[in-house]
Amino acid sequence: SKEVKTFIAKQLKESLDQIDINNLDLLMIKDTFQYTINWSYPELQELILNSVADSQLQTLFNRDNMVMQGFPFFHRMIESENEDLYKLILPKIRNVKQLTYCAEGEKNILQHAVSKRGKTECMQLIFDKLKSNLKEEYQSVLYSLMAGGGFDQSVFDECIAKDDKHWMSFLLKFLKDEQKDIALLAAAADDDNLTWVPMIMKTCDPKMDAKLRYQLISCTSEDGFNIYSRARYNDRRKPSEWIL
Repeated sequence: SKEVKTFIAKQLKESLDQIDINNLDLLMIKDTFQYTINWSYPELQELILNSVADSQLQTLFNRDNMVMQGFPFFHRMIESENEDLYKLILPKIRNVKQLTYCAEGEKNILQHAVSKRGKTECMQLIFDKLKSNLKEEYQSVLYSLMAGGGFDQSVFDECIAKDDKHWMSFLLKFLKDEQKDIALLAAAADDDNLTWVPMIMKTCDPKMDAKLRYQLISCTSEDGFNIYSRARYNDRRKPSEWIL
């Protein structure tokens, strides 16, 4: 249970307090650091971060040589939903693109957060970190995260499947109008009640350039579908009729 895990994490922290962590096997420390990341006791992670030699610090965030199987470290961090933990760990990350990695066919951290109905406040902290470090690359990296990378669905497909308007609204505000094609393509496939397509289009600038608006509603997915063909393929007429 959550209470038992928190209790064990506290005992681990008190034990590690009594010794020099750098005298222990680094792999064991990394295993402890990652395995307990979502145990609701960030004081343990703080102790390890402050004790491990700076030259070894970045190894805490990868899964090299680890015995423990399961989600990557940052996916497990997502599950913690602890803002204090994010504020503790994110400043320590040197290579922020680690936050965007995912194995082929797996969900990235953003898709994972939406699937778990995580806290948008925590994802805001990740976006802030990406923006401050990536600068010019930020918008394209963010778009790639939302598009899904190696996974076969965008994050907006996940929002719609879970009927999660809160996450949908949160994500749309980070995209430029011309980047909202991925949201429209997801909505067109399953929006016969006209819940999502109007919601997405209303976030666009009403004075959007006509050419840009045409490009947006004429977008094509990687599998060759545009908004209208995807709606027809799924026997959904209302989304394409509403856009027209």
